[in-house]
Parts: sequence; C-alpha cells; structure tokens
Amino acid sequence: MLKNTAGRLFGDLCERTLLEKADEGHWSAEAWGAVQDAGLVDVIEPAGDGQALLPLSTLAVIVHALVEFAVPLPVAEMLLAQLQLALAGLDIPKGPLTVAPCGGGVRLECVDGAWHLSGLLQRVPWGRSARAVVLEPLPEEGQLHAPAFIRSGEPSIFPDGGEVRRDRS
Repeated sequence: MLKNTAGRLFGDLCERTLLEKADEGHWSAEAWGAVQDAGLVDVIEPAGDGQALLPLSTLAVIVHALVEFAVPLPVAEMLLAQLQLALAGLDIPKGPLTVAPCGGGVRLECVDGAWHLSGLLQRVPWGRSARAVVLEPLPEEGQLHAPAFIRSGEPSIFPDGGEVRRDRS
C-alpha cells in the first residue's frame, strides 16, 4: 500500500515542469506540502506513542520510490536527519531538514563546558530550502558524539571567526 501511495504521489508530482524548475534551483513548497501531507517525510510511527520509529523496511520503500521518480525534494535527507535526532533523543523541528557531516574544517567542540561550532558548511544538500541542518560530527576526543542541528537562515558567528552559512552554490 505504501509503495502504491508513494509511487502515485511521486509520479503525479514529478512532471517535467517541476523537474526543470528544480534543476534551476527552485523550491516547490506545493510539492513539499503534498509529500508532507501524505506522511512520507516522518520517521515517527504515526499510530504509535510519538516515540516509535518506522521500521527501516518502510523507510526503504519510500527511498526506493524517491529514486524511481527522481523526486527533487529533500525527503531522504529529512528522513536521515529525523532518524539521527530521534535516536539521540532530541526534538525534531518542524519543516524540511537536511544533513551534513562535520569535517573539512567544520568542527563541533566543547570549550569550557559549552559546545561551539566553527567553520563553513559547503555543498549542503538542499541547504537553501532546509529549515535546519543536522550535523553528524566526527567521533573525535573532545567533540560531540551526538547529532546537532543549526537553523538555516540564522548564521552563527563564533569567537574564532568561523561562520556557518547556508549553501549558496
């Protein structure tokens, strides 16, 4: 049933115009709303207690349909971001999310008991459209071992001069 629902929705949404506009960098709030309304962007079991996660087999059906129809929306990124936050016991913010690794000059580190992010996130998938970016830090000593998120559109300046910005490429 989920396979048919996702396939029908993605097939209807992914017409030539949407795909061409997405290639030009346009975000379709209407398409995102339709996918969100269908419940295809949530890892939390809808019939559960708000804590139970959908099984990976269910998420795999959604991802397979995304690939089959080349859906130009951050659904897979949203599912990964939510999964990271849920497994860490963190609240999941509303709106589209994306993911990015720490590394390449981006660091989350503990300084005097407070966590600080420094560096520049580059080439974040759907960085312009996401409400927040979920970071999966490298498990190095003195660094955060759980995911963190940065709200997009709210650049943060840190003492070392590093800046977090939304991807502009």
